[in-house]
Amino acid sequence: MLLCASSCIVVLNLDAEGTAEGASSEGASSEGGSGAGNTGAGDTGAGNTAGASCQGQGFATFDGESDFFQIDTGETLDLSNDFAIGARVRAHLSDVADGYVGVLFSRLSSSEGKGYSLYVFESDGQVFPGVSAYVNAELCSCVGTTPMTEAWTTVVGTYKRSGGGDDLRLFVEGTQVCTDDCGDDDLATFAAAAAIGSALNGNGYFFAGDLDDVFARRQDDPAVPSSCDAETRLLLRFDGSVGQVFQPDCGSEISVTQGASTDADTSDPTLVICP
Repeated sequence: MLLCASSCIVVLNLDAEGTAEGASSEGASSEGGSGAGNTGAGDTGAGNTAGASCQGQGFATFDGESDFFQIDTGETLDLSNDFAIGARVRAHLSDVADGYVGVLFSRLSSSEGKGYSLYVFESDGQVFPGVSAYVNAELCSCVGTTPMTEAWTTVVGTYKRSGGGDDLRLFVEGTQVCTDDCGDDDLATFAAAAAIGSALNGNGYFFAGDLDDVFARRQDDPAVPSSCDAETRLLLRFDGSVGQVFQPDCGSEISVTQGASTDADTSDPTLVICP
């Protein structure tokens, strides 16, 4: 299937089913998000072309129903202190409903009481960004108060023991918008993969929108990495065609799988490649 933004050269369909380990925002906890599953309607298998434009040379689009990437990270993303996770985000606001939670990037398990997650969620008909982390099996969360638009927006969560009550931070377009006191301790490490666009293992909380420059850095710097330096553990730019299983732009030990399996199906996101 071809899906083109204005002036695209080619679009490869990277699109089967998912079902929730992913995010948790203040006031609620689950495997997926801020206390409610994603009930928003997406355009299954077809992506969303409304107002499509490239961010850099390409981006991945998620239908809000089943699309996600599985990230086999080994210990590369088992981050415990002094790190940042982020992405350039364009939410499809027409595809969300009451209680919507869309995971951007997650390595969080509420059953384990461990990990971290970056996500967006619906409140009073608007969509807001958030970041959560478990520290000593207690969930701490930081959520934005300015609603998202359908413009490309850089959303970054950072964690660093501070001793000053602001260990967890959320940045939107480079501006700090909230902090949370997580007790000034490290996150516990544990064995888990990660997911982009959903809770762990494609287990719900599917994101509806576009993502670019998804990254994880072993440093609490909210800037999007420009190169594969020693601190950049993961960077996905989506600037070229990829196989069903592929390596990211940065992160030589990481393997990325489109959707639920090594065979193409409707859980694969759609990759838009532009000049």
